[in-house]
Amino acid sequence: MSETLSELGIKDLDLSTNPTQRDFLACTARYQLYSGGFGSGKTSVCCLKAQIISRTPNNMGVICRQSYPDLRDTTRKTFLEILRPDWVRNWKESENALTLKNGSVILFRHFEEGKIKVGANIGWFFIDQAEESDENIFKGLMGRMRRQTPLPGGGYARRYGMLAMNPNGEDWQWRLFVQNKSPDFAHFDSTTMDNEANLPPGFIQDLLNNYSVDWLDRFVYGKWSKMSGLIYQEFDDNINMVDPFDIPKDWIKGRGNDWGVDAPATCAFIAQSPDGKYYVFDEYMDAEKTPEEHSDAILAQSKPYGVFRASIMDSNAWHRESDLKSVADKYRARGYVCLPASKDQMAGILLIKHLLKTGRLLFFRGRTERTIEEIKKWKWASRQTGKEIPARGNDHLLDALRYILFWFDKKKFQEIHEAPSTVTRRYEAKLSRITEFDEADPVTGLPA
Repeated sequence: MSETLSELGIKDLDLSTNPTQRDFLACTARYQLYSGGFGSGKTSVCCLKAQIISRTPNNMGVICRQSYPDLRDTTRKTFLEILRPDWVRNWKESENALTLKNGSVILFRHFEEGKIKVGANIGWFFIDQAEESDENIFKGLMGRMRRQTPLPGGGYARRYGMLAMNPNGEDWQWRLFVQNKSPDFAHFDSTTMDNEANLPPGFIQDLLNNYSVDWLDRFVYGKWSKMSGLIYQEFDDNINMVDPFDIPKDWIKGRGNDWGVDAPATCAFIAQSPDGKYYVFDEYMDAEKTPEEHSDAILAQSKPYGVFRASIMDSNAWHRESDLKSVADKYRARGYVCLPASKDQMAGILLIKHLLKTGRLLFFRGRTERTIEEIKKWKWASRQTGKEIPARGNDHLLDALRYILFWFDKKKFQEIHEAPSTVTRRYEAKLSRITEFDEADPVTGLPA
């Protein structure tokens, strides 16, 4: 038979917390999600439950978070603060491993590089700030959760997977825990107000006074709003999508490129119309290939479209590797010449938001599906020192899009500050050069 949390000692603990916390502690579903706003007690209640589970002798669990500083300064600190000192046999900070007197072990791990190292089979895990986690981290821990921990009275201990997070819209956590009706997945929603008794005076009012409605929905009221936390809320299928058409030869075209080793390499294909609109008419996304293979593939995909005025790539692609050649060098060797992109991420994001809102950024239906998917899912992470920081991942094509759009916009800004006659001459020169060199190099626009 399997033990219940009551048999683990939950009745011996002071549970004068809010009802949501009490229900969470009593839940015996295999996978459990505790979501809520700032200060709603998410980390604390999950750390408490982890300690209750660890009262089974010789159990083993892992507590993890994306970055090591956050794991060390917040999650691990919280766990150790509420842990009864007389339970501890050994604490090895250098190994981030805690052993209790009953033989149970708790490991602390981070997954900043998108991977988590847990060698042993575990009986439970806890992912703190799970909105920072990729679904693969969750699935990887699920695969490790096969420890058979015998109970003193016979049978084996239950296995648990716990997550704590701020609601993150309709992401993978929402799909598994909220939309999914499986009895193995339980979710508990809380608000900052639920934990008001344990918060400093004025904390909640400060949040209400200084956050937008969208941020309050996510970080105070803990709502799973579809649009909550989305960066590009301005995107509208009816406004920002068009049916494909043949790009006129006199429109200026450009490509934005993002390079990744483990992450995919991407390319966004953009055309600028004479009336100042931008059309995203194609996309490239592939992984596990060499720079040479990516450059060949992008050039082949570009050939039907004719001349491209510029190709812009992530500035990190100019860093030299062990063979003393950069990714940009390797692209160039295959005939794909790129310029370094601006490093100002926020300026690029604001530009795209403005173009979406004004209806000047449009996407071809059926040809830019993965870019649209990223637009509809990319979200803000938790605020750091009061600043809005985009969440990591799910932005490879969006980075490529940002690079080339920022280049276009910068060129336009430079031109509108010149005399009208100069602007006209420069624009006409661009068009004549594109028209004249039909057989031009597809990268530079110069004669082949």
